[in-house]
Amino acid sequence: MLTIHQPEIIERENETVLQAKFECGNTKDILWFSTTNEFGSYLCHERGDAFLVAMLLYAMKRGEDIHILAPISARLYYTLTKHLVKVIADMFPGYHQIQIIGDIDSGNLDNAGGVGTGLSCGIDSFCTVIEHTDESCPSDYKLTHLTFFNVCLLYTSPSPRDR
Repeated sequence: MLTIHQPEIIERENETVLQAKFECGNTKDILWFSTTNEFGSYLCHERGDAFLVAMLLYAMKRGEDIHILAPISARLYYTLTKHLVKVIADMFPGYHQIQIIGDIDSGNLDNAGGVGTGLSCGIDSFCTVIEHTDESCPSDYKLTHLTFFNVCLLYTSPSPRDR
């Protein structure tokens, strides 16, 4: 069983960190996301969604159910349990269908009126941008922000400044 604990926010001098402890077998560690303090107030500690998504493939590869001790958004839970987990397990050898255990929260969170998505510049992200900026897109789903995650896949320079 992979257990993910309630996220917490840590404010440091130059950054704000969203982190959650996790345990799986003999492994105990902390998964974290960070941003500059300017954007720290936009990190979501009320739900465990970011950590569930980040740890999903790890758990599926190991065949470990996930017990998340923070609420999960109803939409994410439904999408993962009714569609994505099964598709991944069916399509990729070595990945297992797992259970996700946790409290479901269908309430809305404050979001400062923003709707965002990741942008890798691949076909899937371009399709998402086109679909969610079209006139037919409901206003609650219309994109206002794009994010680019610097995971070192697109840049080979050793300098952190260049990345």
